[in-house]
Amino acid sequence: MSKNLTLQNTINQIKYIQDRQNALFELDPDQYDRQVAKLSILNQKLIDAFIMTITDKYTEKTVKKHQRNLTFFLNEYLACHLETIFGEEILDLEYPITKGFTTTEMRETKTALKKFYRFLLAQQLITTEMANQVVDTLNSQLTLKEIRQSLRKENEYLKKMISASQPVFSETTDELIKNYFAAFANLYGKISCDQAYRIICRQNPELRLASTKFINLIERLTYQSDELGFLVDQSQVQPQIIHHTLLDHPDKLMRLSDQTMGMPFAILKKSKLLKYAENGYFEPSPSLKTLVNFYQDVLEIPKEEIERYVKITVSIIRTWTDDKVSGIYSTVNEMLLNDGYGCANREMLEEFIQVLISFYNDTPRWVLRGFAPSQSRMQINAFELLDDQKNLNKRLIRLMKSAQVDPLEIILYLFSNSDIDEDTSNRLQQQIINLDIPSLD
Repeated sequence: MSKNLTLQNTINQIKYIQDRQNALFELDPDQYDRQVAKLSILNQKLIDAFIMTITDKYTEKTVKKHQRNLTFFLNEYLACHLETIFGEEILDLEYPITKGFTTTEMRETKTALKKFYRFLLAQQLITTEMANQVVDTLNSQLTLKEIRQSLRKENEYLKKMISASQPVFSETTDELIKNYFAAFANLYGKISCDQAYRIICRQNPELRLASTKFINLIERLTYQSDELGFLVDQSQVQPQIIHHTLLDHPDKLMRLSDQTMGMPFAILKKSKLLKYAENGYFEPSPSLKTLVNFYQDVLEIPKEEIERYVKITVSIIRTWTDDKVSGIYSTVNEMLLNDGYGCANREMLEEFIQVLISFYNDTPRWVLRGFAPSQSRMQINAFELLDDQKNLNKRLIRLMKSAQVDPLEIILYLFSNSDIDEDTSNRLQQQIINLDIPSLD
């Protein structure tokens, strides 16, 4: 039997279960369980076929994540009460959160489901109308903007109470931590509050920041996010600080999470790091001077407008999360052209690209966790330091103790990596715990 016929037969059996759903609910427990098991097997056939088509398109980590989320959602959640891919319950990704799923898990499931239904359409297993309906319904769910709007009334009430309260630590210390959070958001795009705590503690040992008070300040800042350049997002398993521009782009936030897992953070000296609390801050460099000269002398941008356009250029480069960096150049030039300053001919554009490449190499980027491309070539992903290791690598220990690497990311990686045997994974996790690294837990 051909692959397409096999999948069509699978779809037909799933439709049959959907059509007889009410009658199946009347079965005795053993018969009901057999139907659940049958539906799970049918779902898995579709999932396996889908995974085969994306293996060469995405990284191994992304493929495994899609496979895990689809299997868990379709087989361990929906199938238990005989809900199928043709039912209505699959379209409600918010209800599972009340049953213990995290918002992050459901956002990831949303992404996987959209790709899964497009696959079913490409295989002519469902109609275009159904595929469009599912994707359109899923698109509107679980955006950070909607979550914030649903909490707005409560936030406003809490903000009024908080504004009249005393500082958590002291006015000076609270303001310092707030500036750190802004700098982290601008430099890294996103960072867990736990990792932020480690960095701040390491740079300010004299403050002896109690974790309980730090958590209180995190909660306070959560309800003041409208006034800040960052958001403290408590919808995650681990609360995290994210840049305000990611509020309406959950897909970009998810991409950034995938791209940076296990990477070290660029931790600058305190005085230099806190300069990034200013949105759009950029460091002086020869490549910056070259860019300014090009904007002024070649594109003839007025002097009083130069800084604004440099900040926009910095923002485009720093926040770019797409895999192809070539799009940066066209995006910057298009922005300038819209204002009447872009490159008017090929020769000018080629010169501009060389100027931008030089500036790009010196600009700290979110996908490099605050490192510039010229610096990142010397960095190693922490996960690579676990390869074939029976005990923690000394370099990895130094990175965690210096707050450059988030130990929780290492533990989660060990916990979910099927290539590492259970004994080794447990031993390495215990060794990390034994390091007694500061934590909010």
